[in-house]
Amino acid sequence: PSLLLAQAQHALASVQSETYNAADSSLMAAKAARTYDALAEKYGSAQAVALQAMALMSLAQSPSQSASTEASTSPAEMLARARKLLTSVVAFHEQRGESYEQGIALTFIGLAYYSEGRNDEAIGAYTPALHLFQNLADAGWQAKVLQNIALSETELGRISQALARYDGVLKLISRADDPLVFAIVLNNSAYANRVFGNADVALRQYGEALDLTRSLHDAYFEAQSLHGVGSVYEMMGDGEVALDYYRQALALRTAELDGPGRTASLRAVGNILREQGNSSEALAMHREALSLAVTPFAINRIRVQ
Repeated sequence: PSLLLAQAQHALASVQSETYNAADSSLMAAKAARTYDALAEKYGSAQAVALQAMALMSLAQSPSQSASTEASTSPAEMLARARKLLTSVVAFHEQRGESYEQGIALTFIGLAYYSEGRNDEAIGAYTPALHLFQNLADAGWQAKVLQNIALSETELGRISQALARYDGVLKLISRADDPLVFAIVLNNSAYANRVFGNADVALRQYGEALDLTRSLHDAYFEAQSLHGVGSVYEMMGDGEVALDYYRQALALRTAELDGPGRTASLRAVGNILREQGNSSEALAMHREALSLAVTPFAINRIRVQ
């Protein structure tokens, strides 16, 4: 093995990850880690292992991407494996005093917990990551971790605390410096405001995020904004307008781009169609959602619907 081979494998795994090919990215990152290990390149190995874990997390959310080697592995098992890999990465960087890399790995451990609805454990991983980034005076990563904490707090029903955190995040970042992160935070803050009943604020924030994501040609977060606008109109009792926005989101949310998002939009469209008396199309929406659902909670809810 050579360092050039390890670097090439690592680069290919990164490209595969960026092009939503999580299954191949996981396999290639594991190969890169083994090649680095054979060369005693410990830092490179840790970075490849972290990439493998992130690919497994993506794969757990989109089982349609599963390669044959992962076919018998459940999403929960993939997430547990990702957390185990990332825990080893955290220990490696902590021993070497590499706070930046340690903080990133802790953040992804938190995301893996969040993916399973284990929000208290997610916050438990995010909190030390936040302290590391505060010590490094890294405003960008502070903002990302703070908004992740706020997301978990929203899911736990701590809406007031979440809204206060989002206000803090928006003071740490600027629209001009990082428009995509700004749009993501707006989307998440809008979600919390909708849950809290602040419909006007939620619509304004979703609208700002929608303009930003369209200007950036980012289909993933554009769809999130569209779905969010639909959810606010549904909350206000305007099913027709809500249905239009949900359908726009659904058109962008392919299973490969965002499996959980497509599942959510299918369910939302199906619910409104059912209320409108269009039971046949509603049933088709829920059946497709059921085929994409990965968690027992989501599967059971869709079956009831």
